[in-house]
Amino acid sequence: TWIPGPATALAAAGALDQILDNYLDNAIAIAPQGTTVEIVVDGPEPPSPGQSISVHVLDRGPGLGDEQLASAFGRFWRAPDNPTEGTGLGLAIVAHLAASSGGRAELSRRVGGGIDAAVHLPAVVPAHDL
Repeated sequence: TWIPGPATALAAAGALDQILDNYLDNAIAIAPQGTTVEIVVDGPEPPSPGQSISVHVLDRGPGLGDEQLASAFGRFWRAPDNPTEGTGLGLAIVAHLAASSGGRAELSRRVGGGIDAAVHLPAVVPAHDL
């Protein structure tokens, strides 16, 4: 469910900023010129205890194969055809930040090509809804 208004999730200090910086840097680096990189926030409205708010960075790049998707969050992993220089630590840091915030990071294929890079974080339930 798309959330048209504010969504509140729990995350370690600075974690969401770093996660989105990494996801956006990756998407912009590999997305074909002239395509759009989208950010979508979704989750339950209103949230209940135990539910998540998800933030997705969607690109139309070349995508990843099954083995690459399974390995991408490993330390020092880099896609074989990655056009940028880097240490291969970015997605490992994303996974660590998501987990330390009580959530999880996920990469999946988009229909029509590209990647859906998502982070799922615990939703904050307003006190009056408890």
